[in-house]
Amino acid sequence: LMTLAVGLLTRLPAATSGSARAAPPVAGPARVPPHTSRSPLLALLTAQFLFCAALAGTEAALPVYAQRQQAAAYSGWFLAGLSAGSITGALFLGRFSGRSTGRLPVLLGVLGLGMCGIGAAMQLGPVAVALVCPPAGLVIGSVFTEFFGLLGLMTPRGADHEIQGWANAMTTVGFAVGSL
Repeated sequence: LMTLAVGLLTRLPAATSGSARAAPPVAGPARVPPHTSRSPLLALLTAQFLFCAALAGTEAALPVYAQRQQAAAYSGWFLAGLSAGSITGALFLGRFSGRSTGRLPVLLGVLGLGMCGIGAAMQLGPVAVALVCPPAGLVIGSVFTEFFGLLGLMTPRGADHEIQGWANAMTTVGFAVGSL
């Protein structure tokens, strides 16, 4: 799922924090102007869905793994490790301002490597998984920030509520699908 998300993101047009938003405000209900291409937004929203599904799948698999290893008490430590890593990474990466469509695929790639690290640690045992979870989670918060920041940059004026609604839906549905 992460690989598909990265593939979609590499097709996005370059967007940086200095980019101007398209189209002036329109009176009436917020709609994307007909001349505006939705494909970059669609790719970004699809990548967000895939990211959330992959993350939820990992979060759902960790407690199952712990139970199968007769180490159910580790479940909370695994999830806490991902969260602690996410907070630590966000504090560090938050110092680097600016958004770019090129940064998000890199962050997703790093997260994918972290998830592979968790998979490899599962071969060694619950203690190894608990130790790998914090570094594996280092970019989770930054990935969410990049998704919502890029959506803000790429959304045409007057379509903020519509696009944020879709973004929230992709997050929720992605987590639901990933936890199956």
